[in-house]
Amino acid sequence: MKRKKKRIGEEKPFLPEPYNWKTYGDMNVEFWKKHQNTSLEDAIKMVHKSHSDVLALAEKFTNEELFSKGIYKWVGGSV
Repeated sequence: MKRKKKRIGEEKPFLPEPYNWKTYGDMNVEFWKKHQNTSLEDAIKMVHKSHSDVLALAEKFTNEELFSKGIYKWVGGSV
């Protein structure tokens, strides 16, 4: 079933503030610091939940929406 209606929502940059493509290494360091005391078991649970959440979100879009230029600004020119 194809959905022709575009998803409407708040536009957000791909990287959270204050990071950009020149400083995303600093963001990774912050993630590393944040999770120094995260157990392997909890980390695995987080990865599984994140993966499940992303798959559920992706299933809401058609291939045309995901892989066509000009449909979503956040895709940029990479498609």
